[in-house]
Amino acid sequence: MNSVLGVSKYLIWNKFKLMSFILLVNIIELVLLVPLDWGSMFSQNYPLGKVIFSSLIVYLLGALFLIRENEQVFLNSKYSLIPVTEIKIYFSNLITTFLTYLYFWILETSIFLTAFWIIDNNSLIFHLQSIVKMGQIGLIIKAITMSLLAIILIWTLSTFVHLVSQLLPLQNQKLTTIIFYLLVAVLIFYIGYINIWNLDTMRVDWYIEVKNRIFGRTVEFDLFGIVTLTVLNIMILKKYSSIK
Repeated sequence: MNSVLGVSKYLIWNKFKLMSFILLVNIIELVLLVPLDWGSMFSQNYPLGKVIFSSLIVYLLGALFLIRENEQVFLNSKYSLIPVTEIKIYFSNLITTFLTYLYFWILETSIFLTAFWIIDNNSLIFHLQSIVKMGQIGLIIKAITMSLLAIILIWTLSTFVHLVSQLLPLQNQKLTTIIFYLLVAVLIFYIGYINIWNLDTMRVDWYIEVKNRIFGRTVEFDLFGIVTLTVLNIMILKKYSSIK
């Protein structure tokens, strides 16, 4: 592991194993819980609602666990011994995280659609046909793009908060960790809320055929934040490496 390629292979393999474990747990959970229709007496859509809620939790857990895995790279002293620059390690870490989450997202979506098919295949076919007939594929692509950019923004922002917290003169490491995860949780909630609000507004405007620039503005905001935070992260990482 003495090159960028070696570091990338090592990082992506560790993250791949972590995401695969979460997916396996999700499959086992669905196999065990979906047949238990305790809420069917209250709502016919209870099983599907259970699957949707489960998938949302899994998507969130995947992002959170990758945040933790990301920060471990900057805490692990063995990476500072590798003869590659901080910039290469930073981008190797970020790119492998993105590729791993993309793999995770594709498989989790497949698991969700499979569970949806098992519960109510007629409803799934109807929804897919409606998406094609009403020309909503473009809207879905925009939603996926906004979601992925928001997740990358959260990762770069969490790295920034983490690196700043490591430079602060706090003696209590547990307190530093608690503050870090509290801030990250607030940031995830805020960015997630803004994106959900924008997606809902785009969906409503699409139905009433009103043009807006929400997608363009959101992408511009996310890209500006990602680029700015990346520059700051690399600067802080170099500073942090020089004083370790």
